[in-house]
Amino acid sequence: MRLETLESRRVLSVESVVDGGTFEVFGTPENDEITAYVEGDLLIVQVNESSASVPSALIDHLVIHGLAGDDAIAIRDSVGQTTAITGDAGNDRISGSQQADRIDGGTGDDAIHGHGGDDTIQGGPGNDLLYGGRGNDTIQGDPLDVSPSPVGPVAVVDTSAKVAVHTLETDAQTTADLRAVDTAPAAQFNDIIYGGPGDDTLAGNAGNDLILGESGNDRIGGGSGNDAMLGGEGDDTISGGAGNDAFAGGDGDDSLSGGEGDDWIFGDATNSIPDDYAGLVDYALRYGNVGRGNDRIDAGAGDDIVVAGNLADSVDAGDGDDIVLGGWGGDRIGGG
Repeated sequence: MRLETLESRRVLSVESVVDGGTFEVFGTPENDEITAYVEGDLLIVQVNESSASVPSALIDHLVIHGLAGDDAIAIRDSVGQTTAITGDAGNDRISGSQQADRIDGGTGDDAIHGHGGDDTIQGGPGNDLLYGGRGNDTIQGDPLDVSPSPVGPVAVVDTSAKVAVHTLETDAQTTADLRAVDTAPAAQFNDIIYGGPGDDTLAGNAGNDLILGESGNDRIGGGSGNDAMLGGEGDDTISGGAGNDAFAGGDGDDSLSGGEGDDWIFGDATNSIPDDYAGLVDYALRYGNVGRGNDRIDAGAGDDIVVAGNLADSVDAGDGDDIVLGGWGGDRIGGG
């Protein structure tokens, strides 16, 4: 069944299709504002000044394609269907639903907020800002066009100082919040990834990435590039992968692997870590011994600097000329 649009914006129209329990909506080649919400018994998707609707009870899955242009796509909390969103080309701002969403920013510099649910988020090519929100999310900064580490690093931004909330209003009844960051201080990073609460899987893949696991037992992989990362609260597994990485496990019993490259590895860290690489190095000298957790650290190949932190940690320095600081606690330290 093909739905007719109620209005048109300029000469552009909204194209939408219902196939079984799937409601699929397409944007335009221009810069669109696309919002989905439920009003009464109708699931409504508004694209600019046009809209299409279908009885909500008939729909299990909502699919939205932004197409070309710098699009703003938001799913209101009233939508109970699972949602798949593709930003396609352009610098898009995408805000998911409270359900388990699949979001692909496509090419361009995108800002994506998954909100609730166990989301799967792909930034795509470009310098992206990705925030999973609540739920056990899987987030990838770039396409898997290289061999990533199974898990990887994290660095933290002081969210109270660096994070701002941007509000997208598409009409009187539709408002969605997008969490964004002042990316100017972190311009040297390709992707900025926030896991949010929950047990997340975060992969920076190619490029120099800034990754923050936040709370939960996270699996983090920096991939190639010089990455800065922080696991946050919880028992995290972090792998730096290729490149010269700086990362900290944070609170909890963490497993840290440096991989190839000359890495800075900290078992514990609870202070706000700077969002630039040079600042992380300075941070290491001042705060690397703060935090609690029985950590397992494998520095891997390269000339590494390891700060084990508090409590009883196990450190394997690996190959290379390494510097290992045990910190407080009965640590076990082995060289390569």
